[in-house]
Amino acid sequence: TDTLLVYYAGHGMRDADSADLYLGLKVAENAGYTSVAYQHLRAELRLARARRKIVVLDCCFSGRAARTLAATQNVLAAQAAVDGAYVITASPRDRMALAPDGERYTAFTGELLTLLREGLKDGPELLDLDTVFRVLEERLRGKNRPLPQRSQENGVGRLGLVRNRARAVRARRRDPSSRPTSGPPWCRRG
Repeated sequence: TDTLLVYYAGHGMRDADSADLYLGLKVAENAGYTSVAYQHLRAELRLARARRKIVVLDCCFSGRAARTLAATQNVLAAQAAVDGAYVITASPRDRMALAPDGERYTAFTGELLTLLREGLKDGPELLDLDTVFRVLEERLRGKNRPLPQRSQENGVGRLGLVRNRARAVRARRRDPSSRPTSGPPWCRRG
């Protein structure tokens, strides 16, 4: 397999003794019994045969999974590393993520879905991971929301993640011949 994508949106908890990140369906007193330690997910990712691994964590304290460039000597940061991986998190290591009242999605997931759905005006044909991160960071900062974190190994950030939908719409507007005139082939009578 070429690329493995793991997307988790849920509760993130810190172990009281070790400060490790745990992923669970709900906040619980004893995270060790009701959730999965990120270190276990990381171990499975290391075993995965995919050349590139993308991990997106939308939960409180998720920054604990992202190795910051400034902390490369940090033991916790080194433990988070997975060769060929790109980890993007919804919040810094000691900060809660945000699920705004009245909004359908969390702040992070909402911005990510908007970017994927609408694309990036004047952006490249393919949105790579670094571009997605940069746009999310800019938009969340503009709304005074928790800032995402990231770490990457072996230049995975240049990996094209999705087609830029804004660019595709622009191309269709410029080229009228690219628009179907009578619907898809399975709908045509003839």
